[in-house]
Amino acid sequence: MATYEERVEKLEYNFDLFKGETVKAYQDMAMQLTMVNGLAEDSVRRLKGIETQVKNLDSQVGILNLRVGNLERRFDSLEQHFDLFEQNVNRRFETFEQNVNQRFETLEHRLGEHDGRFDRVDGRFDRIEALLGQVLERLA
Repeated sequence: MATYEERVEKLEYNFDLFKGETVKAYQDMAMQLTMVNGLAEDSVRRLKGIETQVKNLDSQVGILNLRVGNLERRFDSLEQHFDLFEQNVNRRFETFEQNVNQRFETLEHRLGEHDGRFDRVDGRFDRIEALLGQVLERLA
């Protein structure tokens, strides 16, 4: 069995080794904590940047929504104008069609009257021709 001094020396030696290993382990842990802290700070900084970008995108989307709303109002206004224009054009074409139909009916009526006159003139010419035929027969 080892003597008391040898055992104390061995304990002191083991304790010195333990202290060295513990100090080294604490230093490693402190370095790792420092790295983790740096990574966490970097992540927080990046997240703040992303948050700022998201806020900017949100405001830009809001602006785009306003613009799209304005475009929708303009398209609605254009649609109303086109509807009114279409109604106006349809009304004009209907009026034009009625006027043209009235003119054709008037022309048709006049042509009918002219046909009657021509028929009467033809009848007169036929009678004159018959009379001239009779006159020529008597002269002959």
